[in-house]
Amino acid sequence: MAIVVYGLVDFESFFKARGIAERLREKNPKLYPYLGTDCKYFISMRPAYRGNLIRLVRVINEELHAMVRQMEREIENVPNVQLQYSDALAKVDLSRVEVIHAIDGWHPSVEGHNVFAEAAYRALAPSLEFLGISRAAAAA
Repeated sequence: MAIVVYGLVDFESFFKARGIAERLREKNPKLYPYLGTDCKYFISMRPAYRGNLIRLVRVINEELHAMVRQMEREIENVPNVQLQYSDALAKVDLSRVEVIHAIDGWHPSVEGHNVFAEAAYRALAPSLEFLGISRAAAAA
């Protein structure tokens, strides 16, 4: 069994794309028609709190990584289980406006989903090797 724990995405780069979307919408109100709706439900998305959200996500990722390291030590004598922390999603560059959805500027666009999928898949290499699955077979 292989378990991969992915870190949370990089909100600092996301907010760069979000800022671009906000400026584009200021020039053309027809763009991103639901931009800002997320701020009604997720207070941390509001501009005043974004810095703290970025810091919180970094702390969460550090703690996730530390938890995985601890659990790895606990299962080191279990030969049929592999546990891995991956920062692949945390390192995805979300600063391009093309990776966020043109409707709400919050969810990933098709391109954004592809960027996440590629990063997540690349991070699976050690787990696939552990399981005896070739990357070519997994891609088929």
